[in-house]
Amino acid sequence: MMDHNWIAQFYMQIGVNLFVADYRGYGLSDGKPTVTNLIRDSHVIFKGFRKLIEEDEYESKLFVMGRSLGSIPAIELAYHYQESLKGLIVESGAANNFHRLWSYLEPSEIESLSVKKFLNKEKIKSVLIPTCIIHGELDQIIPVQEGLELHENSGAGDKDILIVSGADHNDLMIRGQRQYFAKIEEFVKKNS
Repeated sequence: MMDHNWIAQFYMQIGVNLFVADYRGYGLSDGKPTVTNLIRDSHVIFKGFRKLIEEDEYESKLFVMGRSLGSIPAIELAYHYQESLKGLIVESGAANNFHRLWSYLEPSEIESLSVKKFLNKEKIKSVLIPTCIIHGELDQIIPVQEGLELHENSGAGDKDILIVSGADHNDLMIRGQRQYFAKIEEFVKKNS
């Protein structure tokens, strides 16, 4: 979470509050990073965050956003809590995540998962809330085709896509900073 402190200022400049959670075993979080934990934890974190907002009587115009591996829990939450969300933003997300993550699965996870239900491109078909996909044109980790597939498979009537020219996976926000934050600002304002 500490590595996201520098970015909060950019979200504040466009009038968006940012809440970031680490995966188990990443950043300052302990625990074992498994796919099951990633998905299970997303529900616990989302429910806890909603409770905090309600208790402190904050305005609850919630959007969920996931970057890269974070596209899995973001689409999972949008799939299950559409009535509580204003929109979904996916940055550098994978459509066919199951094959990329196979080596990270525990044997028991492999047996219990249905490939079709696990794939982002399958879940996003049932996500009807406004959806924005952002992807780097030259992404070498999750190719731009994955972002295009997510956009194509999205069930949202209101969906948008931004492909940042010349951007790779980890320089997307820097290379396309102006258009990146303009797109997020436009999307949030339009759907709040």
